[in-house]
Amino acid sequence: MPTVGLKVVIVILALLYTGVGIVTLVELHKRGDHLTAWTLVAGLWLFLAVGIWRLSRIARTASVTFLWLVVLGAIVLVLQPGYFPQMNIVPQLKSLQRAPEMLVGLVGLSLIAMWILSKNRDEFR
Repeated sequence: MPTVGLKVVIVILALLYTGVGIVTLVELHKRGDHLTAWTLVAGLWLFLAVGIWRLSRIARTASVTFLWLVVLGAIVLVLQPGYFPQMNIVPQLKSLQRAPEMLVGLVGLSLIAMWILSKNRDEFR
């Protein structure tokens, strides 16, 4: 029986994946680009939404990987301007000075979701 925390994480991730998939498809339709690669990417997000809803083990693994990428991306975004000037991934903007405060919540929620997904690993089939 899934716990309340696992149910909340599943609903949030399923909504997130569905939203990203639909936005990708709408943007493709607006631009007139019907590239196979982007259509497959949109299909992947929708497939992950269905998979996480049905408690699929591969969807759980993909979700944990995605959440780790969110955490690592936030770390690179915060550290990059000061410590990696040669990379210059993100332009020097005044709004980037508030990036640590804005990303703390995102990283915190990602870590909590990863903890709940790993704690309830046996619920996935």
